[in-house]
Amino acid sequence: MFGYNDMIDWEKFSDTDRELIQALPHGSGIDLDWDAEVNTAGKVVCSNSYHCMDDVGGYCGWADFSIRWNPGDFGNFRLMFHGQWAQYLNNRYGLRDYLEETILHTRWWIEESKKHQTA
Repeated sequence: MFGYNDMIDWEKFSDTDRELIQALPHGSGIDLDWDAEVNTAGKVVCSNSYHCMDDVGGYCGWADFSIRWNPGDFGNFRLMFHGQWAQYLNNRYGLRDYLEETILHTRWWIEESKKHQTA
């Protein structure tokens, strides 16, 4: 499936979480395939990297990040950056607000598409 790691075990996820994972954004800096797993604490964890651009439009690095949520509770996801470089890029370019808003839009998009399917 395009945009996702081929090794994801989709059977580990509920239908709701699977739908959310498959709707996560691609492009606009989120340029790698998503990886998804259920961690040992039972949380859904999805990982990717943001391809940052500097002030003159050149690519300047990747900011590794993940989002985590309790199964079925995507609205309360937590965004985390991994490593000093990712933390630096987040602070330098204000990635947290952009990524949280972009990722949260996933749930809205699913809800809106369901409204149109039943209308």
